[in-house]
Amino acid sequence: MDFEKFAKLISQLESSGGKNTKHQAIEGGLQDGQVAVGKYGLLPNTIEEMVKRAQLEGTSLPEMDELSGMEQSSISQRVAKNPELEEEIAFRLYDHISKKTKDPEKMAYMWNSGHNMDPEKATIGAVNDPYVDKFNKALKQEPDRDKIFKEELARRIKTDIRNPQDPKMLALEKLTKGY
Repeated sequence: MDFEKFAKLISQLESSGGKNTKHQAIEGGLQDGQVAVGKYGLLPNTIEEMVKRAQLEGTSLPEMDELSGMEQSSISQRVAKNPELEEEIAFRLYDHISKKTKDPEKMAYMWNSGHNMDPEKATIGAVNDPYVDKFNKALKQEPDRDKIFKEELARRIKTDIRNPQDPKMLALEKLTKGY
């Protein structure tokens, strides 16, 4: 699953697509007291780790370097005010997880429960996990743009519709923008 599709699903689960970004503090466990930030629900500890990884790899951006050494509340504020930075960090987290597994369920579980876990642990944890269940439900509701495009293209070829003002043609063009 590519980043765009995965990120869209995660943002739906974490913040209703960016509409509800006021996250509650985590109670208990390793992340006790942490408050997620942004549409992807990134935790300050995770942001710090992604920045450190990028610096070690030599791929860090200046905006990421500025986060080094900041208090977690300042990191959260900076990321919340910079959607491009949030997107970059989310992509790096996705990349980190997707190098461990390509299974979307495991990826969703690891996003929510610990991106550094062994994928085999994610296999067990993802079973009947409420977050993964919501992810799968959202995934099933996601329209398959490739399938829709191919079906409509086949229909058009079969019926030889060439009218550019045809509402279905306009809808097809809108749907397939970016192909």
